[in-house]
Amino acid sequence: MSNEKQAELARKQHSESLRRNGAHAISVEQVPIGGRRQFAIVASFQNKPKRKLPSSLKVKTRTGQVKIPLVARQEEQFHLQ
Repeated sequence: MSNEKQAELARKQHSESLRRNGAHAISVEQVPIGGRRQFAIVASFQNKPKRKLPSSLKVKTRTGQVKIPLVARQEEQFHLQ
């Protein structure tokens, strides 16, 4: 289980590859996973991702490697009017 700081680090490290895959918004949120609320990276896509997404992203910390859950959502991209 990851904490918010680890999830933010993973978001920073992996956001560019998620954007190249079509994500228009990337955030860290607490989401229910396996009956418990965990911090996860949430990537929003207007269409399906260009490539298959993993279920988690890895990040190195001082204590070792941590897997951060990745949640993909299909949502319209927000545009200012």
